[in-house]
Amino acid sequence: MLSDPRFHKKLNYRTKLFLILVGTIIPLFGIVSYTFYREFTAGIDNRIFEQLNSVRSLKYRQIKQYVDKANLSDTLQDLTAISESRSLAIQNGDTSQYLSLSPIFDILLHREGLGDSGESYLVDSTKKLVSPSRFISRSEQDKIIANTIPVDLALRKTKGQGIHKDYRGIWVFSSYSNIDILGKRMALLSEIDFEEGRKPIIALRNKMIGISFFVIILIVVLAYIISNAIEKPVRLMGKYLTEVTENNHSITITIPE
Repeated sequence: MLSDPRFHKKLNYRTKLFLILVGTIIPLFGIVSYTFYREFTAGIDNRIFEQLNSVRSLKYRQIKQYVDKANLSDTLQDLTAISESRSLAIQNGDTSQYLSLSPIFDILLHREGLGDSGESYLVDSTKKLVSPSRFISRSEQDKIIANTIPVDLALRKTKGQGIHKDYRGIWVFSSYSNIDILGKRMALLSEIDFEEGRKPIIALRNKMIGISFFVIILIVVLAYIISNAIEKPVRLMGKYLTEVTENNHSITITIPE
């Protein structure tokens, strides 16, 4: 229909100009809004990753300091916590020695900088959770295999960050690296739920949607006013030109102020 010449003949100058203004300004406004939203989102994501990297790096140093200074015990009974799940067996020749993991768990359970949903945890080379989970009971945790992309990358000695699913199957912002504890390679991760991290962005998006409705209405009104203001002198000029082409040279041309 829009390509039919008869349709365009039915449109006056004001209608055409109005459609041109609206068809130009609204898409331009949409592009600017989308660009701002993308930049704001990237800024928030970068801040989250910086925070997670800082938390993970701090816990890495604290764990390393503890391991370097810790005294290995010959028997589990020598440890403060005698549960095997809270100790790490180190093979030393024909004998085994044990490292208490309780101080490491305390380090990981300290959640400053991780919001309401964040946690830091250790995963061993078999992809089983070593440290307690905030979200899963210990009896259920033994059945969990943290076969996730961050764990896989960390165990390959890759340090990085990204948005991935965690061992619960929930999307999270993740900061990960490997850590060597007395010869045993593990994955150290600090994560926060994607939903919590994106709360400021969701709030901004909702505000932008509301503002966009008002802006579009304002654009339509202004486009109507502008097109009307431009159309009037164009219409008068067309009328005068018609009179001149008909050899009517006695017309008085009035220039609107």
